Amino acid sequence: MKSSATIGALTLAACVACVACASGGGGTSSDIGQTTDVKQVQMGATSVDFIPNSPTPLVWHNIEAPATTTWQYLPIAYSKLGLRITKYDSTTHVIAGERDRSHSDFGGKPLTSLMECGDVAGIPNASRYDVTIQVTTALRGSEKSSAVASVASASAKANGTSGDPAPCTVNAGIGNQVAAVVAQAVKDGTK
Repeated sequence: MKSSATIGALTLAACVACVACASGGGGTSSDIGQTTDVKQVQMGATSVDFIPNSPTPLVWHNIEAPATTTWQYLPIAYSKLGLRITKYDSTTHVIAGERDRSHSDFGGKPLTSLMECGDVAGIPNASRYDVTIQVTTALRGSEKSSAVASVASASAKANGTSGDPAPCTVNAGIGNQVAAVVAQAVKDGTK
């Protein structure tokens, strides 16, 4: 029941975001300078950020580097996470990537700690099945500081079977892992 309520709330938030986009709510400028492809939705007295077409609210992670430096190291971080870059838009400061049929950890964390893909006989599917992960990361910042926020989706399918993959429920840990790897790539690259 709790899961249904969460999905309902996220769906409502996504619909509100879609309405804001359709009504001319265009890209917003971040509070520290750089334009991003993030949409803001007012929910009562609170403003919530979303990447377009994603129902997941963004959680921003500060990076101790200028936005131009962080943007430079985002592809390196994606590579370290095993993500093949599928979108790299320097105008909107959004990067996206995908990891196909994975069984390995994500940023040092087991997949089972980052997502729920069901289980068979008490064994989590995320540890046995081929898992495909899609990640989208937005960047905002200025000449002095930056922040990244990521959303992810995943699906799992038993190896060698036909049919559609089953969707997984991804938790916020993936965004935390992306931010940690980005911060480490920036730190290693600017030494």
